[in-house]
Amino acid sequence: MAGDPLYHDGMRELQDARDTRRLADRLAQTIVHPSFSEEDRAFIGRCAMFFVATADGAGQPECSYKGGLPGFVRVLDERTLAIPDYDGNGMYRTWGNLRVNPRIGLLFVDFENPRRLRVNGRARVAADDPLLADFPGAVFVVRVTAETIFPACPRYIHRMQLVEHSVYAPRPDYTPPVPAWKTFDAFHDALPARDRTGETIRHDDADIAVREKLPRPPGWDCRHLVACEGPREFLEYLASVGPRKVDVVRVHELSAAEIAAYRSGEVPLGELARGLAERQD
Repeated sequence: MAGDPLYHDGMRELQDARDTRRLADRLAQTIVHPSFSEEDRAFIGRCAMFFVATADGAGQPECSYKGGLPGFVRVLDERTLAIPDYDGNGMYRTWGNLRVNPRIGLLFVDFENPRRLRVNGRARVAADDPLLADFPGAVFVVRVTAETIFPACPRYIHRMQLVEHSVYAPRPDYTPPVPAWKTFDAFHDALPARDRTGETIRHDDADIAVREKLPRPPGWDCRHLVACEGPREFLEYLASVGPRKVDVVRVHELSAAEIAAYRSGEVPLGELARGLAERQD
């Protein structure tokens, strides 16, 4: 890192134990670089995920996975990355560390065409970054100033194939579904107001309908399924009444009060769906 030796005494001790000091020095001379190459830029631009490590003021580490659509991490110049912070569990264990210790390590991995790239440096997180408006769904923007960049041997990367990008990954003109855990009673009263009032309650168990191939009306957008305790039952009911009765793409218009009434048993499932259909006629 800038101003610091690349290898500290502990690293040198293990290098000497394995007689790899000369190799380590040669790698430092040939593959470690302080600025992003065109190849680095292209690789990062293709990545839809990375791993990140930070540490608190006492050195306690934290490692996390961050994902988005390809290109969600931007290389701004030869030494700077911009990373959007998307809605998460609110603990801020990774980005919160940057407030007390700016050191950061990033690992970009391609599992389909085995390759990995390490980026170490310093970072800061800001809510007023001028790029915030350019990242749909971003809460903060994290800017990383790279100090050491280098590829690493890909031999132990297991080759995997991408099945699909997460439906939760923010993108322009798109509202991701609400994660199931935000509908759990255990967390409801602790959620911030934006997640408790005036917003749709939805359930990511709608994905079950796709995976398990439950019957459903044509044109059904499962990502807009309303939250309920019996998603399979609700899916099957809606499929049985068909698109004539219920515009399933608009199922998310059910209110929190209606969901609560269904959960408590006050309103039968059929009545809930019929009431929605009447409003949509």
